[in-house]
Amino acid sequence: MTVRNLKLIGNENSACTRSVLMLLKEKNTPVEFVSIDLGTGAHKSDEHLGLNPFGKVPVLIHDDLTLYESQAINRYLEAILPGTPLIPQSLQDVARMDQWLSVDACYFTPQAYTLVWQKLFLPMFGGQTDPALVKEAEEKLNVVYAAMDHAIGEEGQFLVGDSLSLADLAFVQYTDYILKAQSESIVFNYENVRRWWYGLTQRESYKDPLSVIL
Repeated sequence: MTVRNLKLIGNENSACTRSVLMLLKEKNTPVEFVSIDLGTGAHKSDEHLGLNPFGKVPVLIHDDLTLYESQAINRYLEAILPGTPLIPQSLQDVARMDQWLSVDACYFTPQAYTLVWQKLFLPMFGGQTDPALVKEAEEKLNVVYAAMDHAIGEEGQFLVGDSLSLADLAFVQYTDYILKAQSESIVFNYENVRRWWYGLTQRESYKDPLSVIL
């Protein structure tokens, strides 16, 4: 089955956009892509706010459906696209996956965004990093990575079960930016997280998520 008429509106450097592109790469599914320039505030334009009232990316358009929030988009794409499942088979593992998706939304992404903005992007726009905000974000992210380390386990490769799931996709892109922001100690302090990260970076969906763009 071939799914057509998929349009993704986002930014190539957006962690949430890249999470969706990773899923599409895992499913070998091409997508029409409309790039939004976040630097000029295009995501706050009236046109974009008509698609997402919160002024964020990405947004998926499929036929008469307009959908925002990357986790909702990934769940929808998982449901309609053929290929290797990215949702576990057992109900217990599905519950664990949902738990990690909630951890991402509540505890991980908000702190990761603060850290990455303060250390990586704010200086690019002439701003000054606030060490107190960085310290607080790193402390809270450390709690998340410790929990991830426990969940992955000494021989595990993934957050849930024995295969890639939506849970892994939720954490990989902001982890990439945390490393680029030179806060690698909060990631690599944990051996199981280090192994998880290395495994994900070997996947084609991590190496070249943009290749699905038509």
